[in-house]
Amino acid sequence: MRYLGLDLGTKTLGIAMSDPSGIIASAYETFMFAENDYESAARKVVSLVQEFKIKGIILGL
Repeated sequence: MRYLGLDLGTKTLGIAMSDPSGIIASAYETFMFAENDYESAARKVVSLVQEFKIKGIILGL
């Protein structure tokens, strides 16, 4: 059961992902997108959720 940690900005999405056991998280990627283009950021998250079978998302504000 993996988890995603997200840090959403106006032009970047910081992504951390847990190990398969859900215990330890590590930086995964900084996804860059056009300013305020949150649709592309959402598509990236959906893609990761499907690829890694993510169980939960933690969003930092």
